[in-house]
Amino acid sequence: MNSTLFTNWLYEFDKMIQKQKRQIFLFLDNAPVHPPDIKLKNIAIKFFPANTTAVIQPMDQGIIRTFNAYCRKHLVQHIIANVNGAYSSDYVVITVLYTVCWIDSAWKFITETILRNTFKEAGLDNAVVSPDSILIQTTFTNENSVEQENKCLHELDNILKHLTIDDDFISAADFVVSFSSSLYSL
Repeated sequence: MNSTLFTNWLYEFDKMIQKQKRQIFLFLDNAPVHPPDIKLKNIAIKFFPANTTAVIQPMDQGIIRTFNAYCRKHLVQHIIANVNGAYSSDYVVITVLYTVCWIDSAWKFITETILRNTFKEAGLDNAVVSPDSILIQTTFTNENSVEQENKCLHELDNILKHLTIDDDFISAADFVVSFSSSLYSL
């Protein structure tokens, strides 16, 4: 995503909203691709305060972490399945097709219930928004999503205990965090 693509999308979205004779608020974080000075007819853009997106954005409150854990689980299973025929990690083949299949599988695990519950935990379920509303910090505590995320991380830990890097074991939590960081740097 870049600023030009996002701006073009916003203009098209604004036209669609205008045709429906609606006015909406669009909440954005302070990502560099989000233009701060764009003027739209039917969309009012509001930016989240700095350093709060990880707390108040639903996608950051479990969905991305769970998704990454499942993608990583597939990657580790693939590495373990192919490690015997490889001389080093460079010889383990990972194709675009494999990664697309892993992403598809991981996304299918993210059910509508998980999405709804995560948005609900962020306070974005049928909430009445008024100009006097104050954004407060919410903690991700949805038991179903947390339980599913923990189950996934536990399964990944069981897989990772068979894999060492320089004679060191790596935990699922470490693995998911490093994977998430590499995705965001793309």
